[in-house]
Amino acid sequence: MFVPIRSFLAVILLVGSCSVPVFSQSIPVAEDHVLRTWEMEDGLPSNTVSGVVQTPDGFLWIATPKALARFDGIRFVTFFTGRPDVEPTDFHTRDREIWLGFRAGGAARRQGCDFGETVPVLPRNAPPDWLRLQLDMPDKPVWYDWPEGRTVTCWMDGQLHEFKGAVRTGPNGELTIIADSSGQIWNPVGDKTIRENARFQAIVPQAGSRASLAPARDGGLWTAAGNQLVHQHPDGRKEPVANLSQIGGESSVNMLLEDADGAVWIATRGSGLIRWRNGSLARVPTSHNDVLSLAQDRDGNLWAGTHGGGLDQLRPRRFYLHKAEEGLPGDNLVSVCEDSEGCLWLAPSFNPPLRSCEPDRRQFRSPSNWNQPLFTRFVSAMCPDPAGGVWFACSNGPLRRWKDGHFVTESLWEPASSLLMDRKGILWVATVRGGLVRHEITGDRHISTDGGLVRARALAEDGEGRIWVGTEDGLVFLRKNAGFVPVPLPGAHVGESIRFIVPDNTGSVWIGALGGGLYRWRGGGIDRLSAESGLPTSDLRSLLVDSNEDFWFGTEKGLFRVARHELESVIEGRDSPARVLAYGRRDGIPSMEFEPGFRNATARTKDGHLWFATYRGALEVAPSPPAPATVSPAVWIDQVSVGDRVLQSGGGKKIELAPKPGPLRISYTLPALNQPERIRFRYRLAGFGNGEWTSASTERSATFQNLPPGVYQFEVGAAEEDGPWHRENAILRFTVAAAWWETPWFRALQVISGVAVLAGFIWLLVRRRMKSRLRMLRQENALERERTRIARDIHDEVGANLTQIAIAGKLAKLESSGASSEHLDEISLATRNTADALDEIVWAVNPRHDTVASLAEYISKFASGFLGSAGIVCKLEIPGDLPSIPMASKRRHHLYLVVKEALNNAVKYSGASQVKLKIEHETNQLSVIVEDNGCGFDSNVEPADANGLRNMRDRMADAGGSCLVTSRPGEGTSITFVLPIQGG
Repeated sequence: MFVPIRSFLAVILLVGSCSVPVFSQSIPVAEDHVLRTWEMEDGLPSNTVSGVVQTPDGFLWIATPKALARFDGIRFVTFFTGRPDVEPTDFHTRDREIWLGFRAGGAARRQGCDFGETVPVLPRNAPPDWLRLQLDMPDKPVWYDWPEGRTVTCWMDGQLHEFKGAVRTGPNGELTIIADSSGQIWNPVGDKTIRENARFQAIVPQAGSRASLAPARDGGLWTAAGNQLVHQHPDGRKEPVANLSQIGGESSVNMLLEDADGAVWIATRGSGLIRWRNGSLARVPTSHNDVLSLAQDRDGNLWAGTHGGGLDQLRPRRFYLHKAEEGLPGDNLVSVCEDSEGCLWLAPSFNPPLRSCEPDRRQFRSPSNWNQPLFTRFVSAMCPDPAGGVWFACSNGPLRRWKDGHFVTESLWEPASSLLMDRKGILWVATVRGGLVRHEITGDRHISTDGGLVRARALAEDGEGRIWVGTEDGLVFLRKNAGFVPVPLPGAHVGESIRFIVPDNTGSVWIGALGGGLYRWRGGGIDRLSAESGLPTSDLRSLLVDSNEDFWFGTEKGLFRVARHELESVIEGRDSPARVLAYGRRDGIPSMEFEPGFRNATARTKDGHLWFATYRGALEVAPSPPAPATVSPAVWIDQVSVGDRVLQSGGGKKIELAPKPGPLRISYTLPALNQPERIRFRYRLAGFGNGEWTSASTERSATFQNLPPGVYQFEVGAAEEDGPWHRENAILRFTVAAAWWETPWFRALQVISGVAVLAGFIWLLVRRRMKSRLRMLRQENALERERTRIARDIHDEVGANLTQIAIAGKLAKLESSGASSEHLDEISLATRNTADALDEIVWAVNPRHDTVASLAEYISKFASGFLGSAGIVCKLEIPGDLPSIPMASKRRHHLYLVVKEALNNAVKYSGASQVKLKIEHETNQLSVIVEDNGCGFDSNVEPADANGLRNMRDRMADAGGSCLVTSRPGEGTSITFVLPIQGG
């Protein structure tokens, strides 16, 4: 691909500000392209663009006076920024290489991600503008010219070779050579030359002060010479095709370019961008009238670099909004259709219908014989008749028919909202106030009405010839056996008007309801598109299916497109949501509302165009162009940076990061010059997290914080908004080194040190616990010794004294009589009771008795003596193998006292003749049961003076045990004391 940038650019920079548009008003303005402009505020280095070219990888390269920029459709990446001596001017591409020429002379070549000089800038004794990059051809040298010396040089085999000879140059010493598709080389003034014996020889000399050349697709050449645009055919024949005097002739031409469709584009100074096609010239609007450079990308878009107006993209217009300036009396349309003659009809609101039979559909006219007073009523719907003509439904008038240039009024005088002509030639009319009318054109023009279908609106005929009807009340009916049967819609609500019914070529029928969304009928079953389907609104007004089986929805929020397989996938639960494309101002159409489809508000014409009636005019959608036969662009790792430091630009190399690198930012992109906003990305990082795909934001970058040491693989994929994910992803491999404290040996040392510290801590803790336990044992031992001493002292001293007193009392009794004898008996009894109490205290205090076995022995001994003295039989059931489990003195004392209280109650209140004392030992539990055969009482009603029972329960609760009393009148009493004994 060749982008010539000549030395006149310096003149342009000086006089461009005072250039005056010279285009003639006789050149029409073409509106078949959508213009979009990028300027400095969008990231363009300069608003003057001297060169544009697309490389095979899909990127667009832009030469500006300030820098060279690479463009992916979203952002600009600059090169040679801040070097005023290096101003990129000319450049060419070969495969993935870029050859770049500078205004200060010299050239550079880019291979991979880096630029390298092939000729140095301003070598010693070299004049300004000494070297110009001229030519690039596959498997051919790269050519330069040296204007001052009238020589031509080429870069071949790593060296510069000079050629001298009969080389024609312009009056300013310029030499520009290009190559056509056949390999022929052409000189700057339009002469065809060949290279023989390392010399250039002119063929058919032709005068010209400033000729512009461009290779032709047929192997010839396009030349702007004098006031003519000339096509020089491969056989040498020269054919003038256009007069350029209206734009100032060749002196106003900056560049020529033939696009993929054979149109020739002329970049001019002051006259803007001119296109020659099919023998006529047209001016295509640009952001500036000085156009310096041109290029066409592989998507068919044209790129124009301007002098001060930035970078323009001219995308072939796909959407046309036909409005009042094309003959419409107003912008509000209600219906559209194409008749059997290929003419398009539009029905404006409150105006007669319009017709256009021109191929470009630019002018619409109303038939002259419509404007009669009787027939100037509002047309609410139109329907083509395959037999010829068009049917018209009027909102407050008759049914009319256009045929053979005349209007015929039918006998049906009912306001109607929708029409359908079925394959049998029967016209179905949805009337406003009545039901559905079947209008058969026979000899008698028979008319009949199908009852029950009140407020019918949407009408359709499927591939099997069945008639479908939707009503204003949200009901749907299907005609079977000469009658209509209802088709229930799941989840529908009454009042959700049916907006359209559209059968497709797969046997499915698609139904749109106001607020209810979209339904699909297939094989007798109905499915509803869920609310998570991805459609931006449930207010679907109309639907058309194009030749690619894409669904086009007209809605309250504008125009949307979604592939049918996406909707099928959502309905069948295979995927969600569907990928929906919205169209708006960036596509050349304003926001608009669409008419309901039941008004026959859509049409697909024979040329594949889609037509919609809207409140702002008739919207025409051209078929999508065939996909270019090129490989889809690959995802590109653009830049890798850590903090503010750029590590790598362009990707491709493995990166090793220092320990603790900080925030890692990976920028990526995909060159998509045609609607880049609709590219979506996803990425994942193997070796970090769960490795799952992450949907990317619009920033086209991923940032990772605090990555631990390891080996990582970053992978990023892309897809068009309505397409599958690309098979090939961009991959970046990198490692994060470990700091010395993150190395395996340091971690092993940490583990060993941790284990040692933990062991030392455990040793200290165990040692402290052992000391504490030992101290407690010593205290307990001292306490037990003290208790033993107290028990011994009480037994030896107090007990001996009491015994002595008792003996003395007995002796005194023997020696005395009378009243003194009674007092002596009291003294003797009190002494004996005191001795018994002291014996209990000694038993409770003495640590030798802190066992279960000692407790059982003491309780048994006390029960036998106490019950025997009361004349009650005592029956003991004591296990012989009671363990010597330790039991604290407080707990065994409490248990002894409650048993004593129970025995005392049995003696005092029960009147029993026998009491049984039973001791049971289970795992971690000791039970003492006292049963008598006395009178008993109602244990459910506790007596008011039952202090003994309450005291027993309180003592057992204080000891950590429980007390259970069971008794019935006349059946004796049983009291069970349960005490846990684990741990003593």
